[in-house]
Amino acid sequence: MKIVLLNLPFEKFGGVKGHGGKSMPTNLCLLSAYLKKYSSIKNEIILIDAEAEQLDFNEIVERIKEFGAELIGITCPTPVYEICLELMKKIKTIIEKVIIVLGGPHPTIFAEEVLKESDADICVIGEGEETFLELVTVLNFKGDLTKVKGIVFKKEGNIIRTEKRKLIENLDKIPFPDRDIIKLNLYYPPPTKRVSNYNATSLVTSRGCVFHCTYCIATKIWEHKVRFRSVENVISEIEMCVNKYGIAEFNIHDEWFTINKNRTIELCKKIIEKKLKIAWICMGRVHPLDEELLSWMKKAGCKKINFGFESGDQKILDNIKHQTTLEQGLRAAKLCHKVGIKIGANFMIGAIGETLETIKNTIKYAKKIKPDTVAFFAATPYPGTEFYEEAKRLKYLREDIKWQDFTLVSNSLPVVNLPDLSAKEIKEQIKKAYKKFYLRPNYITNKILKIRSFIELKNLIEGIKIFFRVK
Repeated sequence: MKIVLLNLPFEKFGGVKGHGGKSMPTNLCLLSAYLKKYSSIKNEIILIDAEAEQLDFNEIVERIKEFGAELIGITCPTPVYEICLELMKKIKTIIEKVIIVLGGPHPTIFAEEVLKESDADICVIGEGEETFLELVTVLNFKGDLTKVKGIVFKKEGNIIRTEKRKLIENLDKIPFPDRDIIKLNLYYPPPTKRVSNYNATSLVTSRGCVFHCTYCIATKIWEHKVRFRSVENVISEIEMCVNKYGIAEFNIHDEWFTINKNRTIELCKKIIEKKLKIAWICMGRVHPLDEELLSWMKKAGCKKINFGFESGDQKILDNIKHQTTLEQGLRAAKLCHKVGIKIGANFMIGAIGETLETIKNTIKYAKKIKPDTVAFFAATPYPGTEFYEEAKRLKYLREDIKWQDFTLVSNSLPVVNLPDLSAKEIKEQIKKAYKKFYLRPNYITNKILKIRSFIELKNLIEGIKIFFRVK
């Protein structure tokens, strides 16, 4: 079977230009690797990253047609769903018999609705590797789709949902992402996540999170559990990236990299033992965290941690079920400063209960933390989250919203109108927050004085450009 894995274009169709780097489509690279390793059939697979290559619809369809695709697998987060609808319609008009399979958050949550209103044939629910492998096998042999767990599909005018598939227990079973199927030079981190002069890539060492934050969509894909790759398996991928691809910077995309202290320290010790000269950035929670763990991370090449502080108001933290305190956040920041790891601070503005006063508290708190960079996002209730259901029940969702408005970084209006803050006011408050944080003379002076390399200068210049694009 000739299979196209497609990463949809977004920037070309309304996404905000220049708000970050280009991330490798890790999920599609994993699907390719999994098929190549475990399929008994020799499928021919290509990956079209229409976002990274800035392709328009005609160029995408022409590539698919030229390849002679029989199956197209598309990853579909909520913000690109409308783009996906339009593109699928165009594909089916020109290549009528091609099978279109959708995966990702939006089809996982709205599978039946998606199949009713779109040209998609099949939706993969949740974790995709085993399901996609089994699906491709059944399609190759024209078998019975009802035997494939974890899908929803169309058949003779009906929509059928099959049995739920269990998550993969042993993540070491999944091969490393197929980096040979993409053009690695197309991908680079945004200035807020670039931590070295090295070539960079994405790295995932675990899946899932045990917490129940109201805004998080991860639990709908990974459920409320965490699964880990072994330290040896992770080290092997790092070594492959260094030796085969000349990559030595890693953006670790685990929902919560520091969740298991002993495992994280073991991984750091292995990096040091192997003398891997790498730089990396990860995501972490402010608690639990201690100096011993951070010291090992620093020694192993960790340059920065992005923390989801989310709010500087305890009432809002409690509302979103973050299960942290303001004091824990301050302590984590103090420890990072002490060991020499930079801080990326992420905050959301516009959660249920937000007021002008709680926003002021968040801005004050952001300054108190003294992070290297800060991001103020509009609180976005992604479908499938508790936040979405609550906003819908309370009629806080904007009446004129489009799925594209659910983009995390965008110049469009936020999705919610709160009793004390309209979507327009939330947007204005985000702009004010950025100005109040970044335009402080002390912050600007410190940033300039701390420049020690060309990459730090470049990051500063690119960050300034992004700042002035926020409208």
